[in-house]
Amino acid sequence: RDLAMLTLPPKEVVVDAVRDNAKVLTAAGIAGVGGWMMYRYWTYGVSIFQPVYTKDGPKPKKEDRVVLFGKVEGQNRGPNPMDPPRQTVDPYYWMRDDKRSARSVITHLNRENAYFEAQTRGLSKLKKEIYNEFVSHIKETDENVPHPHGPFFYYTRTVKGLSYKIHCRKRSVGGHPAGAEHVV
Repeated sequence: RDLAMLTLPPKEVVVDAVRDNAKVLTAAGIAGVGGWMMYRYWTYGVSIFQPVYTKDGPKPKKEDRVVLFGKVEGQNRGPNPMDPPRQTVDPYYWMRDDKRSARSVITHLNRENAYFEAQTRGLSKLKKEIYNEFVSHIKETDENVPHPHGPFFYYTRTVKGLSYKIHCRKRSVGGHPAGAEHVV
């Protein structure tokens, strides 16, 4: 065949076809999401848009405090801070606790956690189903292909029941990993 004889359809035809396909895909997507929301509602009695935090939950106290952003005397705010600094009122500044030891913050967080647990207790079946669905699609005990870097081969492996990857290395002997595994 002679490729010079092939012609493309006019731009308008291509644009119309793409637009029509996009409409169909969008409608299918909306129907899919709607079906999923109906399934969740009828199966679990839960709406996807139902807020977990309601007016009945624990509310943190408000203590207005002026917070400065930008150039502040006695603080290193980087190479080019805003000058003059801007200020805003932060009613929840009291919750900032870099050492994670303020009793009032911990008490409030414990109340929020207890409220969350009480509100989501009925979702434990759904939580287990979602977890089992995720786990069914992954190989829990696995090891990736070692890659050389300097005198070692580095790789990661996962072990069933552990939450994190284990980063390892083996010494390179003759271009192949050999010897004992070292966890890095």
